[in-house]
Amino acid sequence: MELKSLLAVLRRRWWLVALPSLIALALSLPSFGQLIRPQALYRVTVRFTAAQPPQPNSEYAVINLAAWLRTESFAREVAAFLAAEDRAVSVDAVRAMIASDSVRSILTLYLTDGDAERLRAVAEAAVRTLTERSNVYFPQLSGQPAQVVPLDAVEVLPSPT
Repeated sequence: MELKSLLAVLRRRWWLVALPSLIALALSLPSFGQLIRPQALYRVTVRFTAAQPPQPNSEYAVINLAAWLRTESFAREVAAFLAAEDRAVSVDAVRAMIASDSVRSILTLYLTDGDAERLRAVAEAAVRTLTERSNVYFPQLSGQPAQVVPLDAVEVLPSPT
C-alpha cells in the first residue's frame, strides 16, 4: 500500500483513531489530581535483632519472624493490641501497611500509610506483638517469646515522593 493511499484512508476514518483516544482521556481525567498532588505518605522503619532461646545467635529466628510479619495472624495480633487501646484498625489495613526483610540476623519492619498517627500506633503495636506474642506462633520457642530487641525507635517520617 502506498503512503498516499494510507493517508487517504486516515483522512476518511480519522474518527476511528480519535474516538478511542478521547475515551481514554475522559476515563483518566479523575486521576490527574493525584498525579499533580499525590497523597502524602509516611513511613516507619524499625530494625530488630532476635534470638531463639536457648540458642543465643539464631538466624533462623530472624528469618521466621520476618516471614510471620507478612501473615494475617501477625496483622490480627497487631489489630488486637490496637483494639485494646480503643484504636480500631482493620486486619486488612494493618496487612497492607507492613513489609519485612531479614539480612544477616537483622529483621527489618517497614510500614507505610497516609495517616501519621495511625501509622505510629500500628508500628508501636507491631513492636509489642513481636516482643510479646511470638511464642504463640512458634512452638520451637517452648512457650517463651523470642528474644527480640528493637534497634530503632518508632519514628514516623514523610515518605519521599
